[in-house]
Amino acid sequence: MSRTKTSIIFCAAAAVALFGPTIVFSVLGTQWNAWLHKPLDPGRYKRRHERELIKNQFSQIHSALMRYAAQNGSHLPPLNTLEQAHKALAPYVKDNAVFISPVTHHPFQANGFLSQRKLRDIAHPSQVIVFYDVHPIGRGYDKDQPVSYPLVDVLFLNGKYETVSSFEWPQFRKASKIP
Repeated sequence: MSRTKTSIIFCAAAAVALFGPTIVFSVLGTQWNAWLHKPLDPGRYKRRHERELIKNQFSQIHSALMRYAAQNGSHLPPLNTLEQAHKALAPYVKDNAVFISPVTHHPFQANGFLSQRKLRDIAHPSQVIVFYDVHPIGRGYDKDQPVSYPLVDVLFLNGKYETVSSFEWPQFRKASKIP
């Protein structure tokens, strides 16, 4: 609980002790109740939960990519098609469902440009997308702010997960050489 809420609750408790609960709560009325019990926005919490699910799956995919590279001379797996990517990474994941978006129920797409490239040959792994959700998620929340444009979830080669807007997506796509 924040310091402000704690202070107000303490002051309210002191007022109740001095004036009685009937007077204090009739003065505060619904404003007090509305302030303490802000209405929940289910869309905000749903999007946060979805982001956590996708982040977890992207983390597993990134781990599988790095383990594959470690056992194959620092080369990334074949990523030209989803079938190739799934087949190459299957031994390194617990469940192949990790390749399916829990939100859109479509497979994550792989960046075919990175297919079988050496990790050291990629100059800026923090700027190169390796997997992404090709079906944008629609309305939701981005950094807890409401948005009314589609969002695209992306996994960078360094393991970072990010949600980008459909307005930013063409720039990210071009920088990562995604066809």
